[in-house]
Amino acid sequence: MKNPNKGSHDRLPKQIICAAIHGDELAMNAVLEHYERYIDKLATKQARDVFGNVEFMVDPYLKRVLETQLIISILKFKAR
Repeated sequence: MKNPNKGSHDRLPKQIICAAIHGDELAMNAVLEHYERYIDKLATKQARDVFGNVEFMVDPYLKRVLETQLIISILKFKAR
C-alpha cells in the first residue's frame, strides 16, 4: 500500500496521528510505514565481507528496537 509518488516531506494527516495516539492499530501501522525509510537509514550498519568489500545492511534487531521505541513514544503522547 505504498505510494510511489510519496515525497520525503509529506506529512501524516492529523486524523491518523490522533488515531495512533489512541491505540488504533491501522493508524499505528500507517505511522510506522511513513517512517520506515528513516528507520531503515538509522538501522543501517556497515559490514565487510571475507574479501574486504564494504556492504551496507539493515540491522533487523536495531530496526525493531527503533520501531518499538516509536510505538511507545506515540502511546505515551498526550493528545490535546
